[in-house]
Amino acid sequence: MTDSASSPAPASTAASLWQRLRGRFGTPGLVLLGLMLALLIGAVVYTVEGEKPWGRTVERRKAKQEPLQPKEYAIIGSWWAAVVNAGMLTLLLGTAGKWMPRPSSSSSSSSSSPSSTTASSDSSETSSAPSSSSPSPTPQPSTSKSTAPPDILRGALRPITYLLLILALAVGAWERWPKMHHSLWNDEEYAVRKFAHGEWRQEKKKEKEKEKDASGKSSSSSIVAAGTGEWKFEPVTWVDTLWEARNGNNHVLSSLTMRLSLEAWRVTTGAPRDTFAEYVVRMPSYIAALITILMIFLLGKEIGSPLAGLGGAWLLALHPWHIRYSAEARGYSMMMCFLALSLYGLLLALRTNKLRWWLLFAGGEALYLMSFPGSLVVAAFVNLFVLVELICRGGWKKVGTLIAMNLLGAVIVLQLMLPVIPQILLFLKEPQPNYVTDVWQWYRDLGSVLVFGWPYENFFPDTHRGTDWLHEHQELFFTGIAAPVVLLLLAVVSLLGATLRNMASRVVITAPVVAGVVICLMNVQPGKPMTVWYLLFLLIPGVLALPLMLQEAAQVVKWRWTPLVAVLWLVLRFDTATAHSRAVIRLADRQPVREVVQLIRSQSPDAMTATFGVSDRQSAIYDPRVRILESAADLERVIADSQAAGKALYVFYCSDQHSKPRVPEVYARVVELPSGEFERVGVLPGTEELFSYRVYRRR
Repeated sequence: MTDSASSPAPASTAASLWQRLRGRFGTPGLVLLGLMLALLIGAVVYTVEGEKPWGRTVERRKAKQEPLQPKEYAIIGSWWAAVVNAGMLTLLLGTAGKWMPRPSSSSSSSSSSPSSTTASSDSSETSSAPSSSSPSPTPQPSTSKSTAPPDILRGALRPITYLLLILALAVGAWERWPKMHHSLWNDEEYAVRKFAHGEWRQEKKKEKEKEKDASGKSSSSSIVAAGTGEWKFEPVTWVDTLWEARNGNNHVLSSLTMRLSLEAWRVTTGAPRDTFAEYVVRMPSYIAALITILMIFLLGKEIGSPLAGLGGAWLLALHPWHIRYSAEARGYSMMMCFLALSLYGLLLALRTNKLRWWLLFAGGEALYLMSFPGSLVVAAFVNLFVLVELICRGGWKKVGTLIAMNLLGAVIVLQLMLPVIPQILLFLKEPQPNYVTDVWQWYRDLGSVLVFGWPYENFFPDTHRGTDWLHEHQELFFTGIAAPVVLLLLAVVSLLGATLRNMASRVVITAPVVAGVVICLMNVQPGKPMTVWYLLFLLIPGVLALPLMLQEAAQVVKWRWTPLVAVLWLVLRFDTATAHSRAVIRLADRQPVREVVQLIRSQSPDAMTATFGVSDRQSAIYDPRVRILESAADLERVIADSQAAGKALYVFYCSDQHSKPRVPEVYARVVELPSGEFERVGVLPGTEELFSYRVYRRR
């Protein structure tokens, strides 16, 4: 009895251990460690019980000497991801005491003040750093109350500021909504059909055919396949959604959210499985775009300038380039959204050292990488900038936390993306489209889309409804050669000002810009498949840096309202300068393939259809039975089939400039034949010549 009385009860021991762990890691930290332990157990179980890369499924495919399919890549990638993740989770759990963030009293006291100087958040780790509770760490040109710029988040200006922010969100929503209902264009159509929706296929009908053998006796043993089977809709599988990337074009998070959006729409409306709606598949991008506008304001607060944040939110809401990709069923809008969320979480984490903000940073980083893998360079430079800042300030504990959070985010990315990476690498070894034909022209296009959302020159203007720099730059105060020079000078001055301002502005503005420069140096070369929209993330630093610079420059005038008036003027001037650009994006379909099919069905509901040239297969989601013409023989067969069926034949294509060289024999017979075998019945221009349609009917 003495021994039992002197030994502590199990419940008491457990409670004491819980209190010690709670005191060391905090309740949120313990929850995170518990989740990590569960993930570790799951990873270990999967490595033991899951199908191995050398298992039956993969070996069967190899034995047939056939290329691996997404299912096999999923098996291989998921298993190795589980192995790597088990190792990383073990490392993180074993070193949790070294990296688990615990907010200090000084950082906690600063949590209610703007983190305009994230540098001051390291005051608890280096005595030379300024106090993190300093209410206004950004130097002002004057401390006089009569000349100090107004704080738009205090007093009577506070409700006006939030009202203007809500209005910016409303304007942004209105500008983007019409494009939600446009026809899917080339890249969207492929992504929706292959990764989120599905497609109609004609089953091969196997038939027995009676033949006579050598002795003249009838035989019915031979089996032949005829392409006259029934049409059947084949939904995409979850393997297709998550791990199909043989063309390197699956933005995994976008595909996943598009599919979930479609599933929710079908459940709520009762729509059949084989139907879709353009606005439904674009909804994730649309919502992400509106969140990005809000995050621009919050990022402006965190770099010490709510006014720049409000001005930046308005600039993004009105920006034609962002409007275009805000209503596109691809991953670019989501990439921008999660990049902004990650940057916001990072700034708050560096200031307060609270676990929730570190997790927002890590989660946001993982999500924008899964939205668009090309943003990996941005993640690298953001982390590099923060790492250098922390080392220079002696913030070694936060260096450990930064590394740990990147590893934690990598657990998510690897588990979903490792099956995709080998497919992308194999695709990149294949001949790629040549998007960079002229380096100087490419950079002109980049500068133009950053201002107006359109390329420098949208060739063959008589054939499309789009616009370009050459038609829009007269809306600026300066034209001719002065326009690009002035804009480039403004960009350089704005970037320099942001770099010299504070740590937060360097992380949010300078780091992404440097990443963009490095991406250009690596990829903008003749023959490379580099497009300007891969740099859409540059809008985040762009819309913040310009009003920030203008605010600082306006303080030279000794009138406290000058910065507010200057930023207001910038927004209003940008609104008027880009009004026409926005109207074209809002009202004109980029590739009106849906309208082409509607035109044909309105004239002849049961007509046979064929297409050739540019984007020929990207009409399948609207016209599943369309025939693809790759040669003159294909056209002959379609003509014969239409005559046998007694149906009208329509042939459509987009881009005279690109489709003619691809299939010259078909183009010559449909378009140029002197006898006029085909008559043109419709011209449906897109916003560029490449996607403007011509519709012909056989007489």
